[in-house]
Amino acid sequence: MSKQSLEAHFSAVRDALSSGNLPAVFEAARTGLSNYPKEIDFVKIQIVALMKQEKAQQALSLIDQARKAKLLSPKDMAYETAYCYFVTGNYELAKRQLKHANPGPLVAKLAAQIAYKSDQFSECADIYAALISETEQDSQEYNDLVLNMSAAKAAAIAQHGQDSNDKDAAT
Repeated sequence: MSKQSLEAHFSAVRDALSSGNLPAVFEAARTGLSNYPKEIDFVKIQIVALMKQEKAQQALSLIDQARKAKLLSPKDMAYETAYCYFVTGNYELAKRQLKHANPGPLVAKLAAQIAYKSDQFSECADIYAALISETEQDSQEYNDLVLNMSAAKAAAIAQHGQDSNDKDAAT
């Protein structure tokens, strides 16, 4: 039995993707990788398919396996790795991994979310302020960023107020 062509495997991935069947996308990429073990795109497709299915821990395991097999470098898929750490609640590893990602608005938004979840509200607000300065004012994204920045500023104020109350209670 002859193996399918590389294009046939990618076609199977595209077909599954167009039907919105993420488990089938993963399976088609897995099959493609078994026939073409050095084809890094199949690994990346599997990782993203797992992420889209909210299977971050499995995606992290696959990233780790791919790095050990030298299919991915430590910097490959840095954003995706950071995102998976973020959704699993490991904010410190998420922040560390994000430093290896290519800068851009998506990376900055994740950095802001990590800062917020890590109770670094002032840092979060600063990131949102920078994003706002680069966003068109008459857009929903702009409004969302302003709302998120306001929430971060309010949390920072509340945090500083709590810090003051804690100090007063200690004296």
